[in-house]
Amino acid sequence: MFGMLDFRAHKLFWLICLPFRAIAKISFYAVVLLAIVIAESTSYSAIAKIAMAYLVMEGIALALSLVVWKGLFWAIKSTFFWLVDVVPSHGANIDEAHAIVLTGRAFELNKKFENEIENWTFDDTREMISHMNWRARLFFPVTKRLVITVSELQRVHAETGKQPRDIGLKGVTEIRKSFRVGKVSWLEKVPTVIIERRIRAPQCSKQLCRTPATTCGTRTPASGLRAA
Repeated sequence: MFGMLDFRAHKLFWLICLPFRAIAKISFYAVVLLAIVIAESTSYSAIAKIAMAYLVMEGIALALSLVVWKGLFWAIKSTFFWLVDVVPSHGANIDEAHAIVLTGRAFELNKKFENEIENWTFDDTREMISHMNWRARLFFPVTKRLVITVSELQRVHAETGKQPRDIGLKGVTEIRKSFRVGKVSWLEKVPTVIIERRIRAPQCSKQLCRTPATTCGTRTPASGLRAA
């Protein structure tokens, strides 16, 4: 075993998991192709083939997610923490240090969002938005939504002294929904949720913390403070 500061251990962990994330992305398309081939090999009608292809794809994706990727991630994570003695640096204790290894800056940003909203800056907002999937950033007003939500939470803190952690998930969600831009349409939820839930690589960036980006209403790899 050897010691390593938590933020440096995160970089090493990320590099170790990089090839598995790449394989997982490729495997998604492979599963889609396999499902089509299986459906095409039958003599059913076109509608029935489409339905069969979808069901086969879901079945294989579920099996890969629950058996292969989940088991592989557990093995990678367990081996990593057995070999590396993580030393708290950015984290306040060993539990936070382990969370930083797995989540990187997302954990630190989330902690700041929940406990130091008065110190939250636009740079923090941009960094948190960068953790979101590209579809949300490209097609939906997630940045504006988070900026407005943070501004209102800072006003609430200035008037009452309450942090987002004190307000709670329900309260933060209600604040977001009180603004027109804060309402999330089904068009925004469907592509980001369905595509991401197919085949997940060993979640080497798996978020053990809740993240403020999900107050934008769109799921991220760090899903916790999600819209109701």
